Amino acid sequence: PYRSQVELLRKQTASLTGLGHVEVNTVDQYQGRDKDVILYSCTRSTKPTESDILGDKNRLTVAITRARHKLIIIGNLNLLRDYKLFNTLFSSISTNCIISLS
Repeated sequence: PYRSQVELLRKQTASLTGLGHVEVNTVDQYQGRDKDVILYSCTRSTKPTESDILGDKNRLTVAITRARHKLIIIGNLNLLRDYKLFNTLFSSISTNCIISLS
């Protein structure tokens, strides 16, 4: 279901200069593989539910543990807070003063 988003991101990153090769895939494609930088794009077009892909604990675990140096999460903070997993993650990030969320 996210193939069109992957294709759009591939086209957009290909047009950027100075980045070299940028690999764009779904979370499932990174199982067991690490990258220096992971950009995790969290988009939804429907009302969030714990049973959808963003509410999947295994996928979130893969997404946030694949980055060697930097993890960038892109999404609507208010929408992502509707997911228990993301709310827990963001609370931990804020509590430990890792970054400021905005």
